[in-house]
Amino acid sequence: MTTHNTDDTLQPVTDTARVLADPVRLRLLAIIGAAREIPCTRLVEQADVTASTVSYHIRILAQEGVISIITEGRHRHVRFETQQMRKFTHHLVSLALVGHP
Repeated sequence: MTTHNTDDTLQPVTDTARVLADPVRLRLLAIIGAAREIPCTRLVEQADVTASTVSYHIRILAQEGVISIITEGRHRHVRFETQQMRKFTHHLVSLALVGHP
């Protein structure tokens, strides 16, 4: 059975890929993924970019669902969303296998 890719089936992959294509966001995601959950202040230190840059990019990553932002009082943490990244990689593999036996 051959599956044809339509814009609807490709959209989840293209949206996430577009978000991850930015080098700063990819670096932030790598830091978050290694820690699984990290305070935003520590993320700023490790990413070596300004707090406003981190804030901007984590908002985009959170909108895409690859991280979540946890607010506890005045403190914010970001958490790597493993399930969402698994879905993304599953979609990529599925695209690669389309049309192959």
